[in-house]
Amino acid sequence: MTDGQNTTTTASNVPSIKLYWLNESRADRILFLLEELELPYDIEKVERGPDKLAPPDLKKIHPLGKSPVIKDGDKVVAESGFIIDYLIDKYGKDKNLKPTNSDDLFHYNYFLHYIEGSLMPILVMKYIFLNVQKQAPWIVKPVVNGICNKVDTLYLRPNMKTHLDFLEGELGQRKWLAGEQFSGADIQAGFALEMLMKLLSPHEDSSTNISRYLKAMHERPAYKRAMEKIVMSQRNSTNEKLKTKNSSSPSNPNDEQRYCICQKREDELNDDDNNDFMIECDGCNGWFHGKCVDLADRIADDIEKYFCNECSKQQGPSIFKQRKNQHRRDYSDANADNKPTQSGTQDFINKLKRKIFPSCEPVITRLKGNQVTAEYIAKNGFTKPILVANRDGLDMTLPNRTITLAEINELVGHDRFIDIIDCEKQVTYKMSFDDYIEYFESFERNKIYNVLSLEISNT
Repeated sequence: MTDGQNTTTTASNVPSIKLYWLNESRADRILFLLEELELPYDIEKVERGPDKLAPPDLKKIHPLGKSPVIKDGDKVVAESGFIIDYLIDKYGKDKNLKPTNSDDLFHYNYFLHYIEGSLMPILVMKYIFLNVQKQAPWIVKPVVNGICNKVDTLYLRPNMKTHLDFLEGELGQRKWLAGEQFSGADIQAGFALEMLMKLLSPHEDSSTNISRYLKAMHERPAYKRAMEKIVMSQRNSTNEKLKTKNSSSPSNPNDEQRYCICQKREDELNDDDNNDFMIECDGCNGWFHGKCVDLADRIADDIEKYFCNECSKQQGPSIFKQRKNQHRRDYSDANADNKPTQSGTQDFINKLKRKIFPSCEPVITRLKGNQVTAEYIAKNGFTKPILVANRDGLDMTLPNRTITLAEINELVGHDRFIDIIDCEKQVTYKMSFDDYIEYFESFERNKIYNVLSLEISNT
């Protein structure tokens, strides 16, 4: 705006916008929008902590300490829907990202608010419950899983299914949420619909309209550029600031860098590729998918120098870290003499073996199976471990006591992945059931892996 004249600010005369981008957050939407608007912008990368929460430093930018948040000149703008409307109204009048006819504008405004007001709270609750289950101590994990699964079955999943059916019906009437033209409402919705489909997968594969909708979104050049920057930023070291200037026109995809022995570009990676870790060769500095070079992440974390197949012909095999201490999770730390003993390490285990423990009775609660209910937990809290001597009435599906790992493998599938914890390093990895059984039954086991995901519920 200049001198009261109603003029539209364009990309050519706008200062660079700063996006504070938090990993695994709604900030992905704003990155997508900035690419659609072809605006110059900088990204300041912000990393979640071990608790999966945004770091306190974000409160220095905005009092709520949330992401997404942007700086446009002297203005700090927060909340996804408001940021989308703000940027489109100020810079995107010529991009047709906001409908002008009344019917489409009605749908635009509705879905801009519906996504955050109705759909996202359910998805966030589901996400929280999943993290609660993952982080629960092993001694209470079966009870926590039972309660969380009950809430999921009775409340979360039915509500997610209701939203899925609603959106499937809406997208059966229109190409995009607001009409036949792609709009800011779709940028708002894409992140949520991706999350909804993943949380319900593989149980909901009949949503043809939503699948068609997401596929069309994925084919947009701006979406591909945004996703490329997200993938690349995730490869940078923790808390490193990523400042990437937007290009006003998409690059030739044939000129984009290819990775690994699979020789895929970023836009060719599928969900499995993006969930797989990558490792850099210390010989040629090339990047490789772990699964493409038959390397598990739990093994890769113990490698000091990795050499790919080609480089190993000249450099020799990959070099593993050497043990320098017995009391730290980083067992290769040569300067650990004055550092305290950490749980899970060999020194810690040796001390436990020498220790005489008092009876557990003063610190546990004994209940019958039918007494362990959500109502009991809500009323009495969960401040002590609960010991259930008789499982009758526990309302949990439990296997026969004689069941074997081989039988479970047949029931759940050989390629089913389970969570394992490296007890010494206290790090969680994924391992296929086949690999787990092979390791469990082997004689040479140099690692202790704790498996917490073999509870039998609705398998």
